[in-house]
Amino acid sequence: MTGMVSATVTEEARARASRLEELYERHAADAVRLAYLVTSDRELARDIAQDAFVRVAGRFRHLRFPDAFDAYLRRTVVNLCLSHFRHERVAREHLEREASAAAPVVPQPDVGDRDEL
Repeated sequence: MTGMVSATVTEEARARASRLEELYERHAADAVRLAYLVTSDRELARDIAQDAFVRVAGRFRHLRFPDAFDAYLRRTVVNLCLSHFRHERVAREHLEREASAAAPVVPQPDVGDRDEL
Protein backbone atom coordinates (compact mmCIF):
# COMPACT_ATOMS: atom_id res chain seq x y z
CA MET A 1 0.00 0.00 0.00
CA THR A 2 2.82 2.41 0.86
CA GLY A 3 4.40 1.76 -2.53
CA MET A 4 1.21 2.76 -4.33
CA VAL A 5 0.91 5.99 -2.34
CA SER A 6 4.55 6.80 -2.98
CA ALA A 7 4.14 6.14 -6.72
CA THR A 8 1.01 8.31 -6.83
CA VAL A 9 2.76 11.17 -5.05
CA THR A 10 5.72 10.88 -7.41
CA GLU A 11 3.43 10.94 -10.45
CA GLU A 12 1.62 14.01 -9.11
CA ALA A 13 4.93 15.77 -8.49
CA ARG A 14 6.08 15.01 -12.02
CA ALA A 15 2.78 16.25 -13.47
CA ARG A 16 2.99 19.46 -11.41
CA ALA A 17 6.60 20.01 -12.48
CA SER A 18 5.60 19.48 -16.09
CA ARG A 19 2.79 22.06 -15.80
CA LEU A 20 5.15 24.55 -14.16
CA GLU A 21 7.72 23.98 -16.88
CA GLU A 22 5.05 24.57 -19.51
CA LEU A 23 3.94 27.80 -17.80
CA TYR A 24 7.54 28.98 -17.55
CA GLU A 25 8.24 28.29 -21.22
CA ARG A 26 5.05 30.07 -22.22
CA HIS A 27 5.49 33.20 -20.08
CA ALA A 28 9.20 33.63 -19.25
CA ALA A 29 10.18 35.60 -22.35
CA ASP A 30 7.35 38.10 -21.87
CA ALA A 31 8.20 38.50 -18.18
CA VAL A 32 11.88 39.17 -18.98
CA ARG A 33 10.88 41.61 -21.71
CA LEU A 34 8.61 43.54 -19.33
CA ALA A 35 11.25 43.63 -16.61
CA TYR A 36 13.82 44.85 -19.13
CA LEU A 37 11.48 47.64 -20.29
CA VAL A 38 11.21 48.83 -16.71
CA THR A 39 14.84 48.32 -15.57
CA SER A 40 16.92 48.64 -18.78
CA ASP A 41 19.24 45.95 -17.37
CA ARG A 42 19.21 42.47 -18.94
CA GLU A 43 20.63 40.53 -15.99
CA LEU A 44 18.40 42.31 -13.51
CA ALA A 45 15.41 41.69 -15.79
CA ARG A 46 16.17 37.95 -15.89
CA ASP A 47 16.53 37.81 -12.10
CA ILE A 48 13.30 39.71 -11.52
CA ALA A 49 11.35 37.62 -14.04
CA GLN A 50 12.59 34.40 -12.46
CA ASP A 51 11.81 35.64 -8.96
CA ALA A 52 8.33 36.72 -10.08
CA PHE A 53 7.67 33.34 -11.65
CA VAL A 54 8.75 31.50 -8.50
CA ARG A 55 6.51 33.70 -6.35
CA VAL A 56 3.42 33.34 -8.55
CA ALA A 57 3.97 29.63 -9.18
CA GLY A 58 4.36 29.06 -5.45
CA ARG A 59 0.96 30.65 -4.85
CA PHE A 60 -0.68 29.07 -7.89
CA ARG A 61 -3.17 27.08 -5.81
CA HIS A 62 -4.26 30.25 -4.03
CA LEU A 63 -4.83 32.41 -7.11
CA ARG A 64 -8.38 33.63 -7.39
CA PHE A 65 -8.34 33.18 -11.18
CA PRO A 66 -5.68 30.59 -12.15
CA ASP A 67 -6.43 31.18 -15.84
CA ALA A 68 -5.09 34.72 -15.40
CA PHE A 69 -1.58 33.49 -14.51
CA ASP A 70 -0.03 35.88 -17.03
CA ALA A 71 -1.75 38.88 -15.42
CA TYR A 72 -0.56 37.85 -11.96
CA LEU A 73 2.94 37.34 -13.34
CA ARG A 74 3.01 40.76 -15.04
CA ARG A 75 1.81 42.52 -11.88
CA THR A 76 4.42 40.67 -9.82
CA VAL A 77 7.18 41.63 -12.27
CA VAL A 78 6.21 45.30 -12.09
CA ASN A 79 5.98 45.19 -8.29
CA LEU A 80 9.41 43.57 -8.02
CA CYS A 81 10.90 46.20 -10.35
CA LEU A 82 9.41 48.99 -8.24
CA SER A 83 10.65 47.31 -5.08
CA HIS A 84 14.16 47.06 -6.58
CA PHE A 85 14.22 50.78 -7.38
CA ARG A 86 12.85 51.63 -3.95
CA HIS A 87 15.61 49.59 -2.27
CA GLU A 88 18.23 51.26 -4.48
CA ARG A 89 16.93 54.72 -3.56
CA VAL A 90 16.97 53.94 0.17
CA ALA A 91 20.51 52.56 -0.06
CA ARG A 92 21.69 55.60 -2.03
CA GLU A 93 20.11 58.01 0.46
CA HIS A 94 21.70 56.13 3.35
CA LEU A 95 25.13 56.28 1.72
CA GLU A 96 24.72 59.99 1.04
CA ARG A 97 23.74 60.64 4.67
CA GLU A 98 26.74 58.67 5.91
CA ALA A 99 29.08 60.48 3.53
CA SER A 100 27.82 63.89 4.62
CA ALA A 101 28.02 62.94 8.30
CA ALA A 102 31.53 61.55 7.92
CA ALA A 103 32.87 64.54 6.01
CA PRO A 104 34.80 66.82 8.34
CA VAL A 105 33.39 70.29 8.69
CA VAL A 106 36.03 72.81 7.67
CA PRO A 107 35.38 76.13 9.39
CA GLN A 108 35.06 79.00 6.99
CA PRO A 109 37.30 81.96 7.76
CA ASP A 110 35.52 84.96 9.16
CA VAL A 111 35.63 87.75 6.59
CA GLY A 112 35.67 90.31 9.41
CA ASP A 113 38.95 88.89 10.74
CA ARG A 114 40.61 89.37 7.35
CA ASP A 115 41.19 93.09 7.94
CA GLU A 116 42.78 92.43 11.33
CA LEU A 117 45.37 90.07 9.87
